[in-house]
Amino acid sequence: MQRNRLIALVILIAATAAVWIATHGEVDQANDPAFSTHWKCSKCDHTFELLPNERAEALKLKGSPPILCPACAGQFAYQVSGCPTCGTLYFGAEVPGASGFCPVCHPKKRQPDPEPEVPGEIRRPVANRN
Repeated sequence: MQRNRLIALVILIAATAAVWIATHGEVDQANDPAFSTHWKCSKCDHTFELLPNERAEALKLKGSPPILCPACAGQFAYQVSGCPTCGTLYFGAEVPGASGFCPVCHPKKRQPDPEPEVPGEIRRPVANRN
């Protein structure tokens, strides 16, 4: 009697697991709008979203941003960030001429200027003396 109950319990657990796996399988992230990314053209200011498979295809053609803008057909579209405070989409510091900060919350903030290179200066790697 005890053995029959144990067998029934094992079968019930296996059936429950099979149903759960069948209904909660892998999510297809390639076509899921929840995983889309926001892009903006630095030339015409057109904003658009790309699904993961569209992003992969666009980057496959070019290799890295900028990608082609669907509005002006220029290769000036970069992935943008959304400000956590106000929601404004803005370019990151990797975009030429962009500050990398939200223009609404931080209108005057800029990336620090790079240090000027001194002609003739030789930069030697620091040796690890451990």
